[in-house]
Amino acid sequence: MSRFKKKYLSFICCSLLTFVLYTANACAQNQDYFPVRQNGKIGFIDKTGTMVISPRFDSASTEDDVACSEGLAVVKLGSRWGYIDMVGEFVIQPKFEFTPGLFHDGLAQAVIKSTDIEKKGPLDPSQKYIVNEETLGFINKTGEFVGELKFIEERTRFVDEHGKGAKGR
Repeated sequence: MSRFKKKYLSFICCSLLTFVLYTANACAQNQDYFPVRQNGKIGFIDKTGTMVISPRFDSASTEDDVACSEGLAVVKLGSRWGYIDMVGEFVIQPKFEFTPGLFHDGLAQAVIKSTDIEKKGPLDPSQKYIVNEETLGFINKTGEFVGELKFIEERTRFVDEHGKGAKGR
């Protein structure tokens, strides 16, 4: 084997080992708390099994068996999802209709369902308006959407004044 190939192979092996160790450490840091169900509500325990956040949530979300990321966990209260800190206080109030993602590098993926009717002018002679159904974007740790929201499906719905609609193109 040439000297170059040995150095290249050594570099690849070291890079792979560094990545594996970094990933394992990052997962361990994020996996301090675990969701548990007690009397129909969700709370969180620590690694020793001690209840650290009392059960009062309707559900909790995980990604790859990780429940907390960057000091926040995704929980559902009633029909909406929000984020709590590691003492169980809401940092981002439950306002998401769909389960948002965990934070990575200060951002989390979130889906909103738009119910706002855009009244930017008549679209056809019967004065129907357009409603964009679901949009996808990223939120910061204050719950504000950052960047441009994208439609999950390029579909629209024409809605008349009685709330009846038909899918558009």
